[in-house]
Amino acid sequence: MTTNSVLLEVYQERRRQDEKWGEQNHPDGTGEHYRPAAIRAQQDCVFAFEDGEGTYFHILKEEFWEAAAEGDKEKLRAELLQVAAVAVAWVEKIDREISCAQPGCPNTRTQGEFVGQFCRPCYEKRLQGMGE
Repeated sequence: MTTNSVLLEVYQERRRQDEKWGEQNHPDGTGEHYRPAAIRAQQDCVFAFEDGEGTYFHILKEEFWEAAAEGDKEKLRAELLQVAAVAVAWVEKIDREISCAQPGCPNTRTQGEFVGQFCRPCYEKRLQGMGE
């Protein structure tokens, strides 16, 4: 899936939320009191990547706590966009892992049998192409 298709899904989810709950205007609830958690999350992320064990969870956790520690509205907005961007990147990575590697093929691992990175039909087409 592409970034645009993931963003369309995000848009659709936002519409569902609005339909269910209406416009929401809760307090931000962020501020300096979360700074220690933000520092810990940043350290955890750095150490995990230094040890070769960094994950999207580490990155998202760091971005989330940076947003939680921000009291300034404009900076909070920028941090939340970073949270959203990391979440979208993570979804894109998952889509790459579960999708057929054949460009243009819509099949995913939940829709049928896979051989390596290819769905069975694309795998068989590739085999036929090798024999010609």
